[in-house]
Amino acid sequence: MKKAVIACLLASLVSVPVAAQQAQQAQQAQQSPQGQARQGQQGVASSGGFLVARGLYTSCVALEAGEQLACRSYLMGIADAMAMHVDNRWGPPVLCNAATLDVSQLGSIYADYMRRNPDKADWTAASTAYNALTERYPCQRG
Repeated sequence: MKKAVIACLLASLVSVPVAAQQAQQAQQAQQSPQGQARQGQQGVASSGGFLVARGLYTSCVALEAGEQLACRSYLMGIADAMAMHVDNRWGPPVLCNAATLDVSQLGSIYADYMRRNPDKADWTAASTAYNALTERYPCQRG
């Protein structure tokens, strides 16, 4: 039953990046991870329908509540997937000390990461979200 609930939750998150990406196309020309205006671009660069980092960044820094919700939902889905790997013993923990994780802070964690890593703007949002979360909540290695 637990696996079915997780599968349904993850499946519902598939539509969040698509909806967010469509809404971000209009905002794309206005803002980049470097905070500079972007003009002349059409759409959000993606590969195989995947949301790219610049698109997620746009949602995370948007003033609209719906965009912020899309950002937090996407990032929470990534965090849940990271936890799922541990729950299923598919790998060691990669997200640690996250007991203090406040969902309302996810957008700013991601935006801060992207401001420091603008060269990753064309990476998939999932990759950069993973990197931002593991950087903020690292596990001790050794």
